[in-house]
Amino acid sequence: MKFLETIYGDLTDKTINKKISVEINELTSLEGSPKEALRGFKCINTKLTSLEFMPERIKGDFNFNYNKVKDLEYCSQDITGDFLIKYNQLKSLKNLPINLKKNIELSGNKLTSLKGRTYKINGSFDCEGNKLTSLEGSPEIIEGSFSCKNNQELTSLKGNIRLINGNFDCRNNKKLKNIKDQIIKNKIIASSYLTDDGDFTFEEIKEEFNKSITIIKELKIESKKIINKKINNMDYGISL
Repeated sequence: MKFLETIYGDLTDKTINKKISVEINELTSLEGSPKEALRGFKCINTKLTSLEFMPERIKGDFNFNYNKVKDLEYCSQDITGDFLIKYNQLKSLKNLPINLKKNIELSGNKLTSLKGRTYKINGSFDCEGNKLTSLEGSPEIIEGSFSCKNNQELTSLKGNIRLINGNFDCRNNKKLKNIKDQIIKNKIIASSYLTDDGDFTFEEIKEEFNKSITIIKELKIESKKIINKKINNMDYGISL
């Protein structure tokens, strides 16, 4: 079944200033969807495997939860609201819109990496229930909360995260060890942390956090001194 066969009819090349919401199990193609959806675009619980023919511009939320979408090829790069595509079959974030600013929900897919990223979002970021091994490629600044729980292959918190204004939730990751040490090592600042080793706030680890950063800076300075000393003592075999 194509989009143009729904109650909306064929909206090809049109700009639509009303909410579009489709929840039809038999939908397999977005052919006939509008060029611009100015109040959001929602298609959930369908048999869609591709984003081909989706609107070029979505002003509002993009909600594609509970479908069978395999990749982000054909994904619009102009979406102003939430980006919701949980419980699909995504294996990669290649072609993820780079300017997403609000909530991003990617839970329940088959992602092994978060690469394909956006730098800062003003909402929350949810990537729980995937196949991540690290947090590389994650946004650096998250105004809401961040959840990476239930990633059974996650062994490292190494990534791009620098500041989370809400919670950092990394519970139920069976292969993830020494969680507090990893948070400090990777300099992940959050209001509070929800972990299998217990919950705590940034204030509770602030001293250890700052101490770790100081040690790293000192090691970098010392390493630079050693390298410079070796360079200065080298005999290049040049006679003047």
